[in-house]
Amino acid sequence: MRSQYNEFKFNYIGGSVAASDVKVWGVGVDWHTSAANKLNLSYYDAKDQGANPAAGGKTTQLALLDVYSLSKHTQVFAQMARVDADANAGASDAIGGVGAFTAARASAGNNTLYIGMGVQHAF
Repeated sequence: MRSQYNEFKFNYIGGSVAASDVKVWGVGVDWHTSAANKLNLSYYDAKDQGANPAAGGKTTQLALLDVYSLSKHTQVFAQMARVDADANAGASDAIGGVGAFTAARASAGNNTLYIGMGVQHAF
């Protein structure tokens, strides 16, 4: 089991874009289905409490990651993540940092499904 908390503050020069104060928390659990295979299920919740906290900008992400070790140095992975951003999401729609998606982003007021796969080799 794992958890995390992050806070990101953005202040834009010139004031044409509202400042953002994004707070993100997440929880996840790993399950080793075999010696070579690991599943991860994670949930993230992000809220933008910047210039207009009453607007309630919120984004959530649910992600499932499967990692299979081919050798000591090589892994293949597949991931699926659903990102739900409310209409006032602001900068909270830029949550991620899970596996293949380092910046999964959904446009405000929409739901987005990300699917990805790849190979990782450590030298």
